[in-house]
Amino acid sequence: MGHNKGEETTASQGSYVSREKSVYVDVGDSLPSNYGDNKIVILPRDPRAIYAYWEINESKKEEVKEKFGRDIFQKAPYTLRVYDVTNIDFNGFNAHYFFDIAIPSGVSNWYININESGKSCCVDIGLHIQGEGFFVLARSNVITLPTGRISDITDEEWMMVKGDFEKLMRLVDVEKIGKSSVEVKRKLFNEMREIISESSPGVSSLGMWNKPETSGFWFVANAELTICGATQSDAVLSVQGEKIPLKPDGTFSLRMVLPDGCQEIPIEATSKNKKEKKDIKIIVNRRTNQ
Repeated sequence: MGHNKGEETTASQGSYVSREKSVYVDVGDSLPSNYGDNKIVILPRDPRAIYAYWEINESKKEEVKEKFGRDIFQKAPYTLRVYDVTNIDFNGFNAHYFFDIAIPSGVSNWYININESGKSCCVDIGLHIQGEGFFVLARSNVITLPTGRISDITDEEWMMVKGDFEKLMRLVDVEKIGKSSVEVKRKLFNEMREIISESSPGVSSLGMWNKPETSGFWFVANAELTICGATQSDAVLSVQGEKIPLKPDGTFSLRMVLPDGCQEIPIEATSKNKKEKKDIKIIVNRRTNQ
């Protein structure tokens, strides 16, 4: 006689008695609705968006009610104040600019859109109190959003995987006595070029170009232009009208594709107070003979 899975069957005087098994599943305790903290935390979501979550504890709420009245949270709902603090040591008053977002009652997290990628941001949660201005309840951490474009860093450092390194050591016979360091380096360099071309086809310059649709002799070449420089670290820099972020020491570098023709590349730096401005124009001419 058969029985269903999940049931326990026992014999009793020649007959079977079926009893269902009781299954216990430990789902754990439910997460608390709050932790008693008074804080706001922001996280980068993508190059132009931030995720913020917060908690204002009862102690802070009582402090605010004692100062501004028991009904202050009904009169002044929560507001997020978003600061642009790119390349500055933020003290609460020296942001490049800020904007406010009114938050509906009962909400404890929010997605914030940022107009430009690569910005450093900080967010306050507070109350707009009539006659008092903006009262801060908590201040977030500072984050820097990704730039949302190809990196302008041109000083890449390449590493070699263990297998390729061991292959190189065998090829150059470094275990043998009698080779000078110069000889080892020269052979290592030559063998490295061969290994890279074998193991990384994409590194080959020929692999980066599509062969033209022609049965005759063909030739293709391309070019990139690297622009680098420096200015004061708190200046605003633009290249061809596009804002370019500066490194902490005021330096910058970027790479541009160089098509055929005459290219005028205006570069402009403006002081933090916008009272001084310097500009440089780079003119490059590329001509491909057909």
